[in-house]
Amino acid sequence: MGNETKDDNMKKLDAYIDAKLKAYEEAKANDPNAKAQIELQSKYAAVMADTVLAAQAKGQSIESGVDTFGKFAMIVLRSNNDPQQAMNIAEKTYPGDKQIQGYFKALTTGVPSEGGFAVPEVLSSDVIKYLYPKLAYSKLGARRIDMPNGNLNLPRFDAKASCSYIGEIGAAADTKPTIGNVHGSAKKLAALIPVSNDLIRNANPSFDSFVRDDLINSMQLFRDYTAFYGAGTAHSPSGIKTQLTSAEKIGSNGTVFTADTPANMKGLLMAKNVPMISPGWVFNGYHWSWLYNLKTSTGAYIFRDEMNKGTLLGDPFVVSNQIFSDNLAGGTAPTSSNYGEMFFGDWSEFIEFVQLDMELMASKEASYVNSAGATVSAMQNDMTVLRALSLHDFGLRHKESFVMSTNKYSLT
Repeated sequence: MGNETKDDNMKKLDAYIDAKLKAYEEAKANDPNAKAQIELQSKYAAVMADTVLAAQAKGQSIESGVDTFGKFAMIVLRSNNDPQQAMNIAEKTYPGDKQIQGYFKALTTGVPSEGGFAVPEVLSSDVIKYLYPKLAYSKLGARRIDMPNGNLNLPRFDAKASCSYIGEIGAAADTKPTIGNVHGSAKKLAALIPVSNDLIRNANPSFDSFVRDDLINSMQLFRDYTAFYGAGTAHSPSGIKTQLTSAEKIGSNGTVFTADTPANMKGLLMAKNVPMISPGWVFNGYHWSWLYNLKTSTGAYIFRDEMNKGTLLGDPFVVSNQIFSDNLAGGTAPTSSNYGEMFFGDWSEFIEFVQLDMELMASKEASYVNSAGATVSAMQNDMTVLRALSLHDFGLRHKESFVMSTNKYSLT
């Protein structure tokens, strides 16, 4: 009887999730911005299909979306956000490339959002595939969920259904699980890439990859940092450290990091019935060095052989220098008095909600603040600033699926 009640509750949960997804799809279908985006992406898809068919008929291969994205970005820089001018530049600079010409031709029949160029879906997808292997959380199996309307609630179990044995005519205990949700709300990430106008005037196709790689690297570094340390304000996503409570943290500034610490971290998750679908470690390069060189009292390396295979205690690890210490900035070398942070978790429980992968806009008049905190005028310095915009958010299905260590470690 208890099992029947449990099955009924699971059916109710399935129906609840189905209803939410149906309402989400209906809202998406009726959203004018989503309709315009779908229409434009359909035109892009048609351009891509025509290009592929024409190339196949001639026995030719076409460029990857990653390479074409460099051309797309350079044309945006030179066009001053004018679709017609962009199409003319595409035809002049890349006379034999029907694919890149077709993308800007499609744009002339649509209205770029906020004066920017929505990157074609095929290019955007390829660029994201190119970007994601650079992201620590993506390497370990984080999940990506689209949210075209900018908001999405994902149901989850906050407490499992309860079960109990009963007598022959006894009443079954209430087995209703507690249902919560993970809420994704699009946050706007802007990456600014200053480009010399001399480079743009030269219009040398070899510069395409330079612009592409600079842009992707900038976005990768900040997205990685935010995934772990985002403040969770109204305008920025909440990172893993921000969402974890003391129950998901191990050690302190006064606790020495030992060879037992990784096992203690992994054991903490195993004790919570975490599914462990995509378990993995993340730590910085200095922490990697300490672990790699850690020895027994007889001089035998403890983790070196396994780390040479890319795993720690049987699970993969990723080195990210966006991971830092309580009293250090990212990328700063630690000393014996510093405290290293280390993350372990089931990364299938980490979710990246995405509304817009990328939109590009260029300005010759913009000002920006450089890494030294000084305001730089693009016009005064004969530069054009390329702004890439991405709308996304981060969430944890269950914060209990992650653990963080702040134990002390020494390089001596």
